Amino acid sequence: MTSSMNQRRFYQQIILEHSKNLVNPGKTNPVDGYHREHNPMCGDTIELTIQLNPTGDRIEDIKFEGTGCANEKLFY
Repeated sequence: MTSSMNQRRFYQQIILEHSKNLVNPGKTNPVDGYHREHNPMCGDTIELTIQLNPTGDRIEDIKFEGTGCANEKLFY
C-alpha cells in the first residue's frame, strides 16, 4: 500500500470520528448573535449562534447546527 493511500485512509477515519463527536453543537442560551449559510450546490446548511458576556464585548459561547455530510460538520 502506498503512502498516499495510507494517508487518505487516515484522514477519512479522522473525518468520520470528528463527525461523530462534534464540538459545540446546538444553540447558545441566550442567542445574542445568529448567522445562517446555505450552499445551494450541495444542500449543506450551517447555523451559528453566539452568546456574549454581560458587557457585550466578548464571546462567551459559540455553537452550531448544520445539515450535510461528514465533511461539512468537520469544518464548522
